Amino acid sequence: MIGVMIHYYHSNNDRNHLEKHKESIKSKILTDDMLTSGKTMKEKKRTSLLDTFFICLKKIILFVCPFLQTMGSSDNNSSTAVRMERKDRDMMLVTQNFSNTTIFNDTKTTYTTTAIVEEKMGKLKNELIEIFKNETKKIIGEELKIIKNIIDEKVRMIENEKREMEKYIINNIAEMNSKKEKEKSVVSIDYSVVSDLIEKAIEKYDSDKTEMVDYALESVGGRILEASSDKSIFDDWDSIVEYPFIFIKPSPNIVIQRTSTSLVPGNAWCFKGDSGYITIGLSYEIYISGITYEHIRLKNSPSNDLMSAPKHIEVYGINSTDHTCDCLHSLGNFTFQKDGPSIQTFMVTKNNEKTYPIVKIKIKSNYGFPYTCLYRIRVHGKLKV
Repeated sequence: MIGVMIHYYHSNNDRNHLEKHKESIKSKILTDDMLTSGKTMKEKKRTSLLDTFFICLKKIILFVCPFLQTMGSSDNNSSTAVRMERKDRDMMLVTQNFSNTTIFNDTKTTYTTTAIVEEKMGKLKNELIEIFKNETKKIIGEELKIIKNIIDEKVRMIENEKREMEKYIINNIAEMNSKKEKEKSVVSIDYSVVSDLIEKAIEKYDSDKTEMVDYALESVGGRILEASSDKSIFDDWDSIVEYPFIFIKPSPNIVIQRTSTSLVPGNAWCFKGDSGYITIGLSYEIYISGITYEHIRLKNSPSNDLMSAPKHIEVYGINSTDHTCDCLHSLGNFTFQKDGPSIQTFMVTKNNEKTYPIVKIKIKSNYGFPYTCLYRIRVHGKLKV
């Protein structure tokens, strides 16, 4: 009997221990599940599964230990079954309440966690901004220091170069001054060189100032074939009073004559207006290479200007003995500069592969005077072989 009581006592202790163990396992599983999920339907499913598990476990224990059902009276068994069912229902209610409470607490915890995270993120953002500002200031400061050092180095280099240049200039000035002093003290003249220069200048002046043959020169066979109407002394009495040399009224032949070594003001062929022409028969049929026009010097002009000088000139070659034919070949357009030398030569580069016995000089404009004066025309070239 004592053994049975002891066995019953141990059986009751085992049952109590099993119930406690069941409660702890169920609480732990529910707590872990509730903390890891926030969805209500999933928690309810897990709770029903736990209840089913423990009911099955209970049946297995009763099946394995059938002697537990025979202990005590039937009243105790029935009351025990009722208590077990009540406990199960209470456990389900507790589990459901716990699930709802856990979900509410989980939602509240989520909201609290979100606020904490946002607060920490804001603090982290502000800290990152401050770090970025500080690092940027440091980088800019370092770059400015580097640039300042580079500029200082460049300035030092420029100052050094400036000092070197000043020394170089001072030394050169000193050398130049010393050379000038030596040149002043010793002056040597090579009279042979001077004599050669004088002789060449005389030869050039004596050879019609150009050192080239003039095939239009009247004294070697040149002649005037045709000329535009010249200016009459009766056309403009005011000009006669102002320019009395017009009474001389030279013929067009004056432009191909060499009357003296220098030109005389007024000893020219003048025609009315700013355009005209003159046709010259050459002494030989030649390949024309250039035309030279000579005018009086400005300092020799009575009116102290050269307004009557020709400006734009066009030269034609006529490859026929009949100067009235239409076989004209333009050799080029040239401009006489009144502010330039008194003798100006214009080289022919167009249509110079043919020979011409006749040349036509066409004056297209002058420097704004009512009439135009021509002093001397030269034609240069090579003989036809």
